[in-house]
Amino acid sequence: WKGYHCNHSAASANYFRTTGSLLNKSDHQSKDRSTCVDRVLTIHKSIVRDKDVKIFLNRPRVGDIISLNSNTLDYVTTRTERTETEYIVGNVTRVNVLSHFGRLFSDEEGRVVSYELANPDDQRVRGLAIKSMKENNDGNDGKVHLKVSKIVSAQGVVKRYIVHDILEIF
Repeated sequence: WKGYHCNHSAASANYFRTTGSLLNKSDHQSKDRSTCVDRVLTIHKSIVRDKDVKIFLNRPRVGDIISLNSNTLDYVTTRTERTETEYIVGNVTRVNVLSHFGRLFSDEEGRVVSYELANPDDQRVRGLAIKSMKENNDGNDGKVHLKVSKIVSAQGVVKRYIVHDILEIF
């Protein structure tokens, strides 16, 4: 993040310079995601005060590489995990066997949403996730029933699913 500057106002530029040191290489390697999210929220402080503020981070000769606005603020604001579980229909589109995170297409949402396995050591669930992705890649449906709990934004938008179980559809 070094070398980036805020482009929308002098006050915010000074603010970013002071908070810019909060973001460093170790943040990207940190396993504590909440710390990173907290720091991103700190950068959004001007937008919290005024929803019309837009912050542009850019580099010389590259231009704007990221812009922050009320939409990005909504995305990173407090998320809550609902404790109740439900079954949804969807198919896995991406699996990361190292992090146990991935992406799935939710028929309920009509879009791709990230997911996390509730129990990454469950070989059956991991195998069914990989099978769903493979079937979809092979041109088949790949649809499965997923027992999930939801992590939603303050506005009620599903940001991530916690997958507790996967059942094949026959």
